[in-house]
Amino acid sequence: MAKNVGILALDIYFPPTCVQQEALEAHDGASKGKYTIGLGQDCMSFCTDVEDVISMSSTVVNSLLEKYEIDPKPLYDEKVQPTTLIPKQVGNMYTASLYAAFASLIHNKHSTLAGKRVILFSYGSGLTSTMFSLQFSEGQHPFSLSNIARVMDVAGKLKSRHEFPPEKIVEILKLMEHSMVPRSL
Repeated sequence: MAKNVGILALDIYFPPTCVQQEALEAHDGASKGKYTIGLGQDCMSFCTDVEDVISMSSTVVNSLLEKYEIDPKPLYDEKVQPTTLIPKQVGNMYTASLYAAFASLIHNKHSTLAGKRVILFSYGSGLTSTMFSLQFSEGQHPFSLSNIARVMDVAGKLKSRHEFPPEKIVEILKLMEHSMVPRSL
């Protein structure tokens, strides 16, 4: 029977800023009780421009590690570092970031993954999140982990990208914005 399965530690974090919902109802011109009764909230926490979901997650993880006296370096090196190659070089892809981390893991650790179980977790906006639990098997060619890593050619694809200066990016974004603006019928 499996041991140490389930929730082993728990912590919670709230942003240090909030707004009274009654005051927000008045500000928004909403009917009295829309937020307080309708949403069942008295006070809503919110992030300022110096905080986001990543910094909040980092804060609570660091708190857990500290409170349970866990050295994060070996955990990071073993569990996280192998998943960061593509996201570090490509940037935030939102939903696709989960799969980029998965591809990075296969790229970096394909020779040691057979028989291992991994959990992929992604949080979205609001109360949405996705979690997958996968167990690797070596598979047979052409579906072996080593061949999958070779076919993905992560290093080659990263090297083949073209780098642009920020000014060019702004120019491209403006062009895209202009071409995507709906035209009146």
